[in-house]
Amino acid sequence: MRREAWPAIAGVVLLVLGSPPAHAETREKVRLILLDKCVADEWARRTIRAKVVDECKCAAARVARDLTDGQVAAFVDVAPTTPRDYWADASRACFTSPIK
Repeated sequence: MRREAWPAIAGVVLLVLGSPPAHAETREKVRLILLDKCVADEWARRTIRAKVVDECKCAAARVARDLTDGQVAAFVDVAPTTPRDYWADASRACFTSPIK
């Protein structure tokens, strides 16, 4: 095998071995959709906005982590409420700032 081919082969091997599983990208998209929606909604509702982004990051990550692979695959733009209300649970755990 020619010496010039080795970098290309190594690149392909690293690409295959270093790729995250398919659900990680989809789960990450779910997290980002929830984060964007949360920040927009909470920013409009609150006058004290110092912790909105951090609290929304926490809640979005918690929901994305807790969803099953099937729920992630079926996700459109709202966290499922069955078998439990994932967003309500995450909000109670993550939101500590007053809404005022």
